Amino acid sequence: MALRGSYSTSFRAPSVLQVSGGGTSLNQVTDPLGGTAFAAVRSVAPEGGRTIVPEQGKAWNFGFTWEPVGGLDLDVDFWNYTFTDVIIQENYQAVVNANPTDTSRVISSA
Repeated sequence: MALRGSYSTSFRAPSVLQVSGGGTSLNQVTDPLGGTAFAAVRSVAPEGGRTIVPEQGKAWNFGFTWEPVGGLDLDVDFWNYTFTDVIIQENYQAVVNANPTDTSRVISSA
């Protein structure tokens, strides 16, 4: 029988672009107040940059291999990954769905 296991931690700092960058992209967004539109979405960082903390993670795993008879191996593994402060790109559709009349975040020509 062979036993194995590990524990690890990780972090990922936000990039300069994620903190202070911006960009424009074309996206198809469904307006909950009426219809589907292609929208030019512009991401603008606030003055001083965005407050983004590093993403952190913890992972552990353990398992064993057992060979009850020649030619038959049984492997059992358990694992767990936990992440906090995950850095992801905001979903444009979710912003519109949350508050389609928020003029500080959603500008509509309709």
